[in-house]
Parts: sequence; structure tokens; C-alpha cells
Amino acid sequence: MTQNRMLIVPAACALTLVLSLSAGAQPTHISRGGGDGGPRPRGPEALFELLELSETQQEEWTLLHQDQREASRVLMKEMSSFRALIKEELDSGAPDATTVGEAMISSHQLDEEGRGLKEQLQQDTATLLDDEQLARYEAFMASREGGRRGGPRGGGGGRGHRGPGGGGEEK
Repeated sequence: MTQNRMLIVPAACALTLVLSLSAGAQPTHISRGGGDGGPRPRGPEALFELLELSETQQEEWTLLHQDQREASRVLMKEMSSFRALIKEELDSGAPDATTVGEAMISSHQLDEEGRGLKEQLQQDTATLLDDEQLARYEAFMASREGGRRGGPRGGGGGRGHRGPGGGGEEK
């Protein structure tokens, strides 16, 4: 009986492999090792390989993400200055409610602007890809989003914003 089990498990694994290859299954994740034994590309290059992007698509992808990263950097800098103002005001001993309120509103508006940038990047990315590439990209993003808030198409979950069960209470 033990010998039969020892033969069944490898046979089942082999059958699964053959069926997945014959069905043309595409991986929806980026593995750590290359098929040739060498390391696989990391970062955007790994995603370019997974999606099979053309040179033109790679250039456009890079430009889109560079523009979004720079715009986000500017927003984060502005938000940081508002947070510093709020902290300074609250720590002063006699905080001015108007100053704190205006800074909070401005910070919130910048946060909304950041969400808009992220949504625009996702829309621009979707138009850059063909249907097959988009399906692979969405599967990849869904696999990455596992436990993150907001799902694969956006929504919170940044630093310090933990949802229920994530180590902190949502406010």
C-alpha cells in the first residue's frame, strides 16, 4: 500500500503539470527563479516580461509611472507640511481651531487628489494594454493585493491606515 502511495503522488503531480501546460495556462505571478536557472528580472522589468510588453508599451508604462510618482511626491510633501502644522498647533498648548481645521481640510483635499492620481494611472495603464495583457495584469495585481485594503483597483491601505483586524482601529 505504501508503494502505491509513493507512485500516486508523483503521478498526480506530473498529470497536473501536463494538463496545465496543455491547457496553455499562463502564470499570474512572477516567480523568483528563471526557467534557465538564472535569476528573473525584478521590478518593472519582471512585469514587462510577464505582460509581454512591446518596447513602445514599456516606454509608455515607464513615463506614466514616472509622472505619477513625481506628482505623488509633490502631494506627499504638501501633506507633510500640513501635518506638521497640525501637530505644531496642537502641541502649542492653545491650538487655534480654525488653523487646525483648515489644515485638516487641506490635507484631506490633497489625499483625495492622490487617490485621483492613482485612479488615473490605473485607467491609463488599462488603455496601454491589450485585452490579454490587461487580464494578466489584473490577475497579478489581485494576487499582490491579498490582504491589503481596497482591493486591486485602489482604495486606502497606505501607511498608518490599518483596517479592522490590521492592528489598529479605523477612524
